[in-house]
Parts: sequence; C-alpha cells; structure tokens
Amino acid sequence: MCGRLLGQEQDAEDAFQATFLVLAQKATRILEQGSVKSWLYGVATRIALTMRRSAQRRRARELAVPQRPSEGPAHTAALGELQAILAEEVDRLPPNYRSAFALCCLEGQSKAEAAKELGWPEGTVSSRLARAKERLRRSLARRGIELGSPCASPV
Repeated sequence: MCGRLLGQEQDAEDAFQATFLVLAQKATRILEQGSVKSWLYGVATRIALTMRRSAQRRRARELAVPQRPSEGPAHTAALGELQAILAEEVDRLPPNYRSAFALCCLEGQSKAEAAKELGWPEGTVSSRLARAKERLRRSLARRGIELGSPCASPV
C-alpha cells in the first residue's frame, strides 16, 4: 500500500518503518481494541499520504527557486584562475595569520574552535584573522581583484 501511494521504493520503506514505529509506541492500546490489521492499514495510509504531500510541497518550493544560468567554459576558466591566485596569496601570509585564516575561513571553524586547536587565546585568533583578511584584501587589490570579504567570520 505504501509503495502504491508513494511510487518510490525508498519512500515506501520509510513509510513502512514509520508505521511500525507508531505500532511499537501504541501496541498495548491497539491490542486491546482488536483489529491490528485495519489499524496498521489506516496508519500506513495516513503516513504515506503525509509523506506524499510533503514531497509535493518540497518539489514546488524547489521549482519556485530561480535556476542559475549554466556557466560556460570562460566562467569556469576565470574561476579556476581566481582560485589559483587566492591560494597563492593565502600561501604568502605569515604562518600565524595563515593558520587562523585556514581554520576559520577555509575549514569553517569558529574562532573558539580555532583557538582551542591552535592553543591561542580567542582574541589572538580574532586579531590574526582580521590582519590576514586585511593583508589578503590589499594583496588581491594590487592584482586588480576586489572581493567583498575573503570569508564570513564565524562567531
């Protein structure tokens, strides 16, 4: 029944498992009422229909998002060149600045996480990260590249 309503095997399996989770939670009450078969059928139907509605809403939201235009070979080449320049400039940073920048901006760690990993006070990570960003901004500007921010600073 779940497969018939949902169409995809994985979705049907999820609905089937959810049905039996509900059964496990309410087993004593159901056994007192009598027909487990009809109860399971009803629960499975409601779960499958809910999953189908959720999938339809999700697809509608996804279709409402404007699609990005496909990027051609020129865009891909320019992006590759920009990435190479950025990597080169990051490599030129002093080691302490590069460490803070790599952990916070490239690996997405918070300043507190980076401070713990580096064994520095959080304020030191914050100041070295700010200096690294400023040096990168200046060095990229000398090369004719203006970026808004090399990374969003995690809190």
